[in-house]
Amino acid sequence: MKHEMVYVSFMERYPRYPAGGFVHGVEIIALGVALFMLLELEKLALSKSRNKHDGNHGSQGRSEAKS
Repeated sequence: MKHEMVYVSFMERYPRYPAGGFVHGVEIIALGVALFMLLELEKLALSKSRNKHDGNHGSQGRSEAKS
């Protein structure tokens, strides 16, 4: 019963590839981490850019004495 639920006939046309090894998995995870870091750096840069243009340097809700 399970086989009929999962089987799709048109998938027979596609070649079957063996599962990737450990190194391939590490490469995929490293790529994901790199993309996540790139996204976070972009968010940080945009945040600093907005704060610079707004005149707000992250001191929300507290006043600092300027000397």
